Amino acid sequence: MAQYYKLFGACRIPKPQRDGVICYAPDQPDRPDHIVVVYKNHFFKLRVYDEEERSLNPSQIEEQLRAILGRVETRAPPVGILTSEQRDEWAQVYPLLRQDPANASSLDEIERSLFVVCLDDEYRPQGEGLSPYAGQMLHGAGSGFNSGNRWFDKTLQFIIGRNGFNGLIYEHAPAEGPPVVAVTDHALEYCAKAAAAAPTATAESPTPLSFHLGPPVLDAIERAKKKLDGLIGDLQVEVLVFDSFGKNFPKSQRLPPDAFIQVALQLAYFRLHGEPCASYESGSIRRFQLGRTETIRSCSMESDVFARSFDDSSCSASEKRNRLIAAVQAHRRYTDDAVNGRGVDRHLLGLKMIAAERGIPLPELYKDPAFGKSCHWRLSTSQVPAKQELVMCFGPVVPDGYGVCYNPLERKMLFALSAFRSCPSTDASRLNDSLRRSLNDMITLFPNTAKL
Repeated sequence: MAQYYKLFGACRIPKPQRDGVICYAPDQPDRPDHIVVVYKNHFFKLRVYDEEERSLNPSQIEEQLRAILGRVETRAPPVGILTSEQRDEWAQVYPLLRQDPANASSLDEIERSLFVVCLDDEYRPQGEGLSPYAGQMLHGAGSGFNSGNRWFDKTLQFIIGRNGFNGLIYEHAPAEGPPVVAVTDHALEYCAKAAAAAPTATAESPTPLSFHLGPPVLDAIERAKKKLDGLIGDLQVEVLVFDSFGKNFPKSQRLPPDAFIQVALQLAYFRLHGEPCASYESGSIRRFQLGRTETIRSCSMESDVFARSFDDSSCSASEKRNRLIAAVQAHRRYTDDAVNGRGVDRHLLGLKMIAAERGIPLPELYKDPAFGKSCHWRLSTSQVPAKQELVMCFGPVVPDGYGVCYNPLERKMLFALSAFRSCPSTDASRLNDSLRRSLNDMITLFPNTAKL
């Protein structure tokens, strides 16, 4: 539960060598009572609780948001794009930005706020489907669109698009995906059920947060724009809405849905690349105090045997089914070990960090090429289940890899897949097609699938 208390009023702070995180807990006397709204790169402080800690009702908040829209005509310099910079670069610019007292006050209000609301300008992408809008939520679609209309260091940013697409982006340092999705599910359910309420709180007009930007900071903004635009141009994001079946099918076969999906990813990857790869899945260890994640190594001997045999005509359907079940069961066993504190990767990471902090020579294990290859996550994956039809997305963690996030619903599954265009061997669109084909092929190994 600790992560839920780190979602609101939290922010990452750029610092040399290692960033910091500030978090105002609900029981602190100086806890924040405001949010920050960004529109056309202009920042506003909007108090959502009055002096007596009464919250504004929805109509009052809407009135304040409309007031902000009416006060802004032109875009401001995109100071928020600095938060997309490489961390050491941002840590050098941040003190320069804070030198001006007005800037320091604005930064304090942004960092202390409960969360940020980004009111995005019109964005009409050239592509079709959900994929371009996933990019809009992930990075703002570039400096010419809404990438400057963000504060990427903020833990929670809710994005409201003129095009009708809404979402959020979160900074990963304080919490994992599941608490964020739980908040999202709650918010959407609340909005669907909430009845109109009479105002009880006293509303204040939104307060502009000004920034005075000298040549060094303006130059840094231009550099950040070029870098981010280059990264966005290189990142390929594909959304797959797979509606042939959902988690209902593996459950009907008494197979864990997550393991079934992970084995499908192994098959999809093997079909594209002709070999297995080091595969990461995030496993929650929140059952332990201050626990975050442990690595579930999804590529196993059993998954490799299954993937190699699937398109082998000499292997019978019943043998393929048995190998699929064996791969699913192996993944389930590893998952149980990982989430119960019996994983290996966080232990090894801890030992490596201790050696670095104490100036101890790095043990030979960490220098072994096999160890390096085993941690080169060409498939970096995460299941983030939600009640709503939504999906998270993130980029690959290595230049020649894929990022895969998915939400298995009862009768459909949503995937967001990513790759870098600059890598000639990876293609998120091809992985999308291979995954769809693999999922559909796998159910043919089971009888009575016509009932789905």
